[in-house]
Amino acid sequence: MMNIWYTVFTGANVTNIRHPDYMKGIKAWKRFRDVLVGGDAFITKYLKKFSQTEDQRDFNDRRAMAYTPAHAEAVLIEIKNSIYQRMADVTRVNGPDSFQEAITGEDGIGVDLYGNGMTDFMGEAVILELLALGRVGIWVDKPVVAEGSSKADVGRPYVYMYTTENILSWSIIKGKLQAVLLREFQSVTSPEGLTKTTEEVFRLARMVEGKVQIDFYNAKGELKPTDTVTLDLDEIPLVIGQISHSLLKNIDGYQIALLNLASSDLNYAMKSNFTFYTEQFDPIAEFTALRQAIAKPDDDNITDPDQQGSESEQLMAAMKQIQVGVAKGRRYSKGLERPQFISPDSGPLEASMLKQDKMRKEIRELANLNVSSLEPRRESAEAKKFNERTLESGLSYIGMELQYIERRVAYYWSLYEGVPPETTIKYPRDYSLKTDAHRAEEADGMRERGTSISSIQYQKTIAKEVVRLELGNRITSAELETILKEIDASIVPFCDADVISTDIESRVVSADTASKVRLYPAGEGAKAMKEHAERAASVIDAQEKKVKEGPAKRGVPDLDPDPKPIPEPAPKGDE
Repeated sequence: MMNIWYTVFTGANVTNIRHPDYMKGIKAWKRFRDVLVGGDAFITKYLKKFSQTEDQRDFNDRRAMAYTPAHAEAVLIEIKNSIYQRMADVTRVNGPDSFQEAITGEDGIGVDLYGNGMTDFMGEAVILELLALGRVGIWVDKPVVAEGSSKADVGRPYVYMYTTENILSWSIIKGKLQAVLLREFQSVTSPEGLTKTTEEVFRLARMVEGKVQIDFYNAKGELKPTDTVTLDLDEIPLVIGQISHSLLKNIDGYQIALLNLASSDLNYAMKSNFTFYTEQFDPIAEFTALRQAIAKPDDDNITDPDQQGSESEQLMAAMKQIQVGVAKGRRYSKGLERPQFISPDSGPLEASMLKQDKMRKEIRELANLNVSSLEPRRESAEAKKFNERTLESGLSYIGMELQYIERRVAYYWSLYEGVPPETTIKYPRDYSLKTDAHRAEEADGMRERGTSISSIQYQKTIAKEVVRLELGNRITSAELETILKEIDASIVPFCDADVISTDIESRVVSADTASKVRLYPAGEGAKAMKEHAERAASVIDAQEKKVKEGPAKRGVPDLDPDPKPIPEPAPKGDE
């Protein structure tokens, strides 16, 4: 099958082959890429003229001050971060030693030879690409070792990414990739080893007699015999991750519209939002002035032809010259309104700004809708059961696709290393798009309702939900499970210190129980009661001692039952 496929298409330029699905999606992919990248290229491509009345000079000025309203990218990054925060809880165990060393990044080169561990590689590159374009390719590669090399010279596998625009054509038979055409850009270096440009290179990988054969072509479709490599693998080591649709679906148009609206508003604010002077005039008076005799200008003293004109034009120009300012006054005819400065109507600008605010909110709503409408492509029986409970946001579908990508990477890694594919990779199942502020607000509301019903099980359930809201995306599953078990083992799940103190004073709870509720070590309640009794006894002893000493010793001599006589003052001597 594959040899026939190759024979059919190598008669022409193989680099021009495109899969039908590629041709259907490339227009949208390019637009999604423009929205994601933004910048000057986005402005140049999508900023449009207002109408035929806007000349090129005005349009260039407006384009120079335009900016990219990157709200779509911001929403994607927020979704990406929601997933990335949970990647600390991803389980990656077993498998080749080189894989375990690479996924942590502690070996200095990581999984991509740039020092990134698997979490960083997936979080910084793969997730955003998958969300924005809906598809991404990961090639698992390994350096080709020359014959006669020692075992120490053998490199380990590594990975790199292909964007969806560069996965040009493919053939899949019975779920396995049989051929794929990829486009990449390789650096062209100077004699000094510096990169001076890049060249377009095409990679054709196909199965030939049970092995992977890779042919490299230049931009002209020319193949060199030295550019053919055969891998000792029985599968093409390319992982194609894909979700049902891009999260920028229906959002790209919003960002393009926002670009033009924001540009229009900024142009208006910069050029037109100024007050201007107006006054009424009497046309009859001006016509009367035109009929007055005036001195003829000396044409011999006028050297500039532009300064010459008719007598009427000169008179009209003189009458239209007006001096305005804080130290200037103006007379106006009786019966006319006084001259004034007026401001342009701000209504259209305010309406446009309100529309932009509404569109920003709609971008977020559409993004959430796109996430929730994702359809799972790979689902186990366990996942289906789980979906009925918690996969409302659709983020878990993305998590499952990322899990699939990593599992396939580990599989191809094991094939390169010649060991059984025994790597275990498991992603968390619960994700959320809620911000920290939303989580805190919801947790506070649940905490207030927690003690409103006299049911320990109800309160424990509420306490668990509060913990999930506040810490669910910050800690590992093992830590979360430990906290939930502690709640189950607690006497009272909500232990407000003020409430417990009031209950002790009201004699509705013992100090020992209160100590347990507050999670103090065992026996602290008894120690506290003993110290309290000792302190009370010392206070009583001190008070009894003062009583025995009498009121005079306590500073109240008038209450002493046997007061001592106050001595008479000595008489003053004679002067």
